[in-house]
Amino acid sequence: MPQLVSLLGRAGRPFASSVSSAIPKTGRLAYSPEDLVPRLAGLIPKAPMCEEIKAKEMPWVKTSEEFFVTWQKIAPAMPKYQAFLASHTTGDKFDGNVQHDVTAMRRLQQGQVVMKEESQAALAEFYLDIAFRLRPEAVEKAGSDSQSLLRVARDCAEDDFEPWLGHARDFVADYDPKLHKELEDTCPLYEVSDDLFWLSNFEIAAPAALQHYLTALGHGSGQGHTHTAGHTPPRQVQQIISDTEAGLRRGGASYEPACRAAEITYRKWLETSAMPVKATITDLLTTHGLLVSDKQMPEEKLLPSEVA
Repeated sequence: MPQLVSLLGRAGRPFASSVSSAIPKTGRLAYSPEDLVPRLAGLIPKAPMCEEIKAKEMPWVKTSEEFFVTWQKIAPAMPKYQAFLASHTTGDKFDGNVQHDVTAMRRLQQGQVVMKEESQAALAEFYLDIAFRLRPEAVEKAGSDSQSLLRVARDCAEDDFEPWLGHARDFVADYDPKLHKELEDTCPLYEVSDDLFWLSNFEIAAPAALQHYLTALGHGSGQGHTHTAGHTPPRQVQQIISDTEAGLRRGGASYEPACRAAEITYRKWLETSAMPVKATITDLLTTHGLLVSDKQMPEEKLLPSEVA
């Protein structure tokens, strides 16, 4: 299941065989792979309305790809920003106020004194390096004229770098390290049972929608034959699963509530699957002084601490 590997980060890592010997609990009950509820949860990704959803077309995938395209270009310039921060901080945490820096650039171009000379030079050098990487033709056209170069650097800061950083900050604003860790804690289930893995993930990412799905199959839609609330004998589980899978594929009025709930559940899980990449971007921004955040994974920092 390569999709799970790419969306859940370490979920695709191989686990020791000993993990399979102990099936973690999921939710309030400890289910076995043969139980009805996890089997029903495992049908959700296979439902036609869910199979039609292209994970690569999720908005957060496009946003993160755009972030990294720009990051790869400007990462080599980030040591210059660190030099700028070091030149004018006094021991307090710097808040990564890029808007303030852009304003300083504008005032610097106008000949105003906005900070000590060392900091002015470091800031101008940083934004000029950014412009060289994002607007090389404009830098080349400016030649050796200092005012023209400052203008190019300022325009790049205002029109390219600052909007890019603003979008990145907005993107990671809802990063939830607790939710991220809860998703990663389901990794052992991946080696035990796909159905248990899906059930646990859906319980974390979309508990209400998942319950609506189960209710629609058992009670709310009038199906009646799928008794998810009580124990179902193993001999009946496979028949129920076969009938339910056929019903989800066939659709129709009787299965419409369950189909709708299945799609909502799956979409919410896909949205929640953005947590690992949001964690990576948060770490990159905080590591380089562009964002102040205490949103780090508890117990273990699994994100890169350095960028080449």
